[in-house]
Amino acid sequence: MKTYSILILAGFLLISCAENERPAVPDPAHTSENSLDWWGVYTGVLPCVDCDGIKTRLVINRDSIFQKKSEFLGTESELITADEGTFEWTEDGSTVILSGSEEKSVFQVVENRLILLDEERNPIKTEEGTTAELHKLFPDDRVENTRWIPTEIDGQAVDESMEFHRPASVLFLFNTSQIHGSGGCNTFFGGYKRDGYALETKNIASTMMACTPELMDFEQALFGALNNVSSWSATENQLSLLDADENVLARFERAEEEE
Repeated sequence: MKTYSILILAGFLLISCAENERPAVPDPAHTSENSLDWWGVYTGVLPCVDCDGIKTRLVINRDSIFQKKSEFLGTESELITADEGTFEWTEDGSTVILSGSEEKSVFQVVENRLILLDEERNPIKTEEGTTAELHKLFPDDRVENTRWIPTEIDGQAVDESMEFHRPASVLFLFNTSQIHGSGGCNTFFGGYKRDGYALETKNIASTMMACTPELMDFEQALFGALNNVSSWSATENQLSLLDADENVLARFERAEEEE
């Protein structure tokens, strides 16, 4: 009887060990695609066969559009190329495949990094033996301390022929967490709180000057977008404010720096 008990126990232990040695199955509910704030701007220097490296700036957007700028270092002419296209996720939600006018590029998406992969989906190494990758710029580098000009409100393009009393613009000040700007007629001010891509405005108030009905309607629509924003997305020169359902409330373009 003891012999059978020992054999049964040994068999149980073997089965338990075999189960523990099985590779972990990725949780389909938590992938890079649905768990990370993967959209944004990524920069870095990627390896190059016949140059010192490729200085790369890659913008990937929520709408599956990308823009890429590449500067080939160490060449006589310092060649610079620009590419734009679409990207798609692999079935497991871990990797993006970029398709533009140049050859396809494949990146594994991890927290705040894009890892360059070869055709067999293995990480590409640099001459130093490190992983070839791009690093995400922090949101402050693109949104805050920058003046933004509205180009679209509630799906309607801003009428460029409209006579503004003063240029319409929005400025988020990082150091003081204050927002101020102009609706085209009145100036406004208030506070805001940003946590990653989450954005909340607070206590927005404005002056009370009257302008043309058309301009007042535009201004109220802009103030409404600012009051209802829940998150944002941006490229180098464009900013979108989104509501709680990720519908676009307003779009802006970066103002040209004054000389």
